Amino acid sequence: MNVKRFLIVLVVCVGLCIPAFSATVNEAIAYYSSADTYNCKPPAQAFVNNISAQYNNGPYVGYVNRFTTSNDSYWDARDLGFVCAHGSRWLFALSNGTVYLDYLSDGWGDVDMEWAILYSCLVVASPIERPNDWWKPWIIESTDVFDRLHIVNGFRTSAYVAPAVNVTTNYCSRLNNGNYILDSWFDAIYAYGYYWTAYDQGTSMYYGTCENDRVNSFASDPSATQTSNFHCTYMD
Repeated sequence: MNVKRFLIVLVVCVGLCIPAFSATVNEAIAYYSSADTYNCKPPAQAFVNNISAQYNNGPYVGYVNRFTTSNDSYWDARDLGFVCAHGSRWLFALSNGTVYLDYLSDGWGDVDMEWAILYSCLVVASPIERPNDWWKPWIIESTDVFDRLHIVNGFRTSAYVAPAVNVTTNYCSRLNNGNYILDSWFDAIYAYGYYWTAYDQGTSMYYGTCENDRVNSFASDPSATQTSNFHCTYMD
């Protein structure tokens, strides 16, 4: 199994590492789609139960405005976010509608969020699926997701339901132990995912300055309008 990396290079911005003293994130939040509570609530609950945070929020039923027009007060008000929902390319569906990432009314990260986990099928398309515009919803102004956000973790293929709780629990454990937010995503999938099938091919979008982020030691926020040094790492 390979992990491949793609990047956009226009100009390079140097990140500032901020030291801390424990592998604990300040605030974490989890949402799940009530359109599939049976499959989506357990991994969201596992995230809340296992992530080491000063303040754990949820899991809550997800509504579209929590991620769009009102995200500054909900999703973006926390450092680390997890959502489990039905997904397709650049979108995930909730019980009251769909969050379209390439038409996002307000980006993520301008208030507080550094890292987002989208536990949904197909949402984070890699250069395999979108060779000419894999970066489009993430950094193309003015509807981009990355509005000072650091990392998005997800899947370029379908995400198999059976290992979701174990993948999530293992991922949280790795973060609690001070491991990288980026690499821990793939390590957790390798440990418990069904990656040898057509499922669970992980993908991450991130700024290169944030590659070595941990929950207790991470780079300074990228510029809200930065499009340089943007990467995609994925399994194939």
